[in-house]
Amino acid sequence: MSADANTFTPNIRPDCTDVLTAALRERIMVIDGAMGTAIQRDRPDEAGYRGERFIEWPTALQGNNDLLNLTQPQIIEGIHREYLEAGADIHIATRMNTASIFSMHNPVAVINNTTSTEWNPWISHDGLLMYFVSDRTGNFEIYKTTRANKSSPFGEPMPVGKLNTPADEHSPVLSEDGLEIFFGSKRANPGSDIFHATRSTPGAEFGDPTLLAELSGSVSDDFPSWASPDHCQLMFTSNRVDGGGGAYHLWMATRR
Repeated sequence: MSADANTFTPNIRPDCTDVLTAALRERIMVIDGAMGTAIQRDRPDEAGYRGERFIEWPTALQGNNDLLNLTQPQIIEGIHREYLEAGADIHIATRMNTASIFSMHNPVAVINNTTSTEWNPWISHDGLLMYFVSDRTGNFEIYKTTRANKSSPFGEPMPVGKLNTPADEHSPVLSEDGLEIFFGSKRANPGSDIFHATRSTPGAEFGDPTLLAELSGSVSDDFPSWASPDHCQLMFTSNRVDGGGGAYHLWMATRR
């Protein structure tokens, strides 16, 4: 790390396979919902599937739903947002070993509030600590819950004091040592910015959050998804125009 150890330098990373693979080893990552039927509701035609990017593609593309992530990202984003606004809950699935299939998923007891949305779970390596987001008080706030062991249910969630404001907070990502947390917030701009907060020990409260200005834009949505164990790399999602064309992409930033 350089003398300016708290400055990130963002660079677009089209291939994030290694980072995603590492995240999948640590937790279950689930996208749920009837995507196919929801897409057909919007009925994109051949031109819609092609967009500008594949306008001269030599074969028919209508029906290639994965392609809409590139050509019509607003349709895919809108479908996911509808599931969240409908009151999505955090679910968990288990399996006996890595060769087995996952069981039918079930809502996580205690955490889910039937009249609100719970999402963006972050779970510690030992499975005993969870941060997540809920709008049970009106706006989206970051909550924390713990359990004694993996066989026990999580305890009653509590909001994480200094991280929350009257604006929406989301996407909490804790460092491996528990001393730094990254999260998205709309407290400063119409778009979501990346903030972070630190503490001296895992049992202490976080200090006042500060904006990572080098990673955030006043209009774009930026929110973290993974932090390296040494605090020096951060993966985040952004729809910034500069380098991303306004579509949502995965970015990697490095502290130097």
